[in-house]
Amino acid sequence: MEKILVVDDNRQIADFLAYKVLPNLGYQAVVAYCGENALEILREQHQQLSLVILDWQLPDMTGLDILRTMKESNFSLPTIIITGEGSEEVAVDALRLGVQDYLLKPVDADALSEAIDRALEKNRLRCQKVMLTARLKNQLSWLSELSKIGRTITSALALDEVLQRVIDSAVELVQADQGSISLLERLSEHLYLRAVRMSSHSEIQSLRVPINIHQFSQVLMSKKPVKGVGNQDATLRDLIHLPIISKGEASGVLSISRHGSGEFTSDEEAKLVSLTDYAAIAITNAMDFERAQNGFYIGNQTSDMQRAIEQNELVLHYQPIVSFGKKELVGFEALVRWVHPERGILSPGEFIPSAEESGLIFDIDRWVLQQACEQLCEWQKASIADPSLSVNVNINADHLCGAGFLEYVEEILRDTRLSPSNLKIEITERSIVEQTDTTVDLINELLGLGI
Repeated sequence: MEKILVVDDNRQIADFLAYKVLPNLGYQAVVAYCGENALEILREQHQQLSLVILDWQLPDMTGLDILRTMKESNFSLPTIIITGEGSEEVAVDALRLGVQDYLLKPVDADALSEAIDRALEKNRLRCQKVMLTARLKNQLSWLSELSKIGRTITSALALDEVLQRVIDSAVELVQADQGSISLLERLSEHLYLRAVRMSSHSEIQSLRVPINIHQFSQVLMSKKPVKGVGNQDATLRDLIHLPIISKGEASGVLSISRHGSGEFTSDEEAKLVSLTDYAAIAITNAMDFERAQNGFYIGNQTSDMQRAIEQNELVLHYQPIVSFGKKELVGFEALVRWVHPERGILSPGEFIPSAEESGLIFDIDRWVLQQACEQLCEWQKASIADPSLSVNVNINADHLCGAGFLEYVEEILRDTRLSPSNLKIEITERSIVEQTDTTVDLINELLGLGI
């Protein structure tokens, strides 16, 4: 409710206006019976006041004196003058000092209501203009800032450098103190932590963050930011997770946190969303550059990959799977790597897409499945692995639903004598969505085998 200051030495008139007329019009009122009292209220409450109704002639000073003091003190409030003796000179002086209206006593309630509406409407429009101007300046300022940040981010070509610049820019943009980026691996549909503020790639490259923990899954599915509160070192922290969207699909998550500054505002969220747009472009450019630098094109890679399969250049790394509830090792995930004779160890993202295009993914999947089962059997025979431990193998969606896959799995289990309960086959959500009936039938058959 808007508050109006009524200044009049006639208590009957002042009280009638403040406690009868103005409440009926929907306004709250505060009263001053002299100039000094009015100035005291203005000094203490000017930010809460919307309007001043001012008697021109007071016992200790004139309305003109109050208007001058208000102007000197930058109390920018619309004012309506009420006087019992109207004159052109008084009206001119009042208007020069910014008075919105000039009424003669006795004041008609309807005339006062109209004068108040006019004065407040002008003030509302003026305030809106000030607010819009300030907001526009603020938006132009942070758009300019984002543009500079965007140029800085997109100028980098090394992926690790791009990711670090994105995190540093996000943290600085919203005055946060920590940030990280996780990227989605298309093959396994798992998120991998790829960059953390103040940490090197070598320190975090082995961490694996499944999308079904925290709020990452919600971010990837909705493609919208998700806010929350986390607990770190017994301290509550405000969090925001934002999707990094490339070509209409969520390809990663930018996570920002801070302590003691309150929930991230809508303006801060908008800044971070704009930043993720630059991040998506920069990450795509860096990955394209990396592939171009490495010369990895399907046309000239197929023969190299065929050689890699034939000459045993593929190796498996076994990542431990730990149950946080039981706090014990429950199995391993078989992760394929290519030991390239010239480029060293290559991750799946650097050669599996080409393998899928060329059809060699079927040979790679079968090799991985065979090697993983044989290795777990050897560990069990040597009493290195507990008989209850399992090995997880990722299988390509097309291979999974292709002819002969189930028979091949049965053959491997038979040859290696590995218990079906020790084998877990990881299936991507994409294979279920794209080939629902076929996939469900195959899952039931695999379950029937005891896998």
